[in-house]
Amino acid sequence: MDAGDWISLAGVVVSASAAIWAAVSASKSKTAQDEATKQAGIATQAAVEAASAEKRSADAAERSANALEEQNQMAAEQAAIAEGVPWTIQYRRGSTYELWNDSDTPKFQVSIGGEGVLRDVTAERIDGRSCVTFMGLDASGVGNRVDVTWHRLAGAGDPALTWTGIKPAK
Repeated sequence: MDAGDWISLAGVVVSASAAIWAAVSASKSKTAQDEATKQAGIATQAAVEAASAEKRSADAAERSANALEEQNQMAAEQAAIAEGVPWTIQYRRGSTYELWNDSDTPKFQVSIGGEGVLRDVTAERIDGRSCVTFMGLDASGVGNRVDVTWHRLAGAGDPALTWTGIKPAK
């Protein structure tokens, strides 16, 4: 064999080696691509499941908040019913009257007015079993109605409640 044949043979060997190397690399690349596609599918499925779980959790939290709000509203209504009308008016002397909080709980932002009141009065707080004085309007032909507005919670964070009473006779 002469040198030209050896060179040709070497070229064939190098070409065959390159072809084998390319085939092996392509196979590895295909395997890696398949694995990457599989992992991407798993990651996508996990993301979908996480989003679904998050939505279920948010829905459950909203239902819980709504139930708590309803429970608080029912408790407030039951407390108001149990308390009934907490006020009585008592005559003291002259034109002085007292508005008594007959309940055991304080009342807040208590406003006293109406046709039977000389000057409207607002008390920030009237403790349970306590009173505040006001001046009655005792002129002839004037009504005896006393309007009371109050809140059960400090800071007026609840709806105002109202009651209308009549000044007692002197």
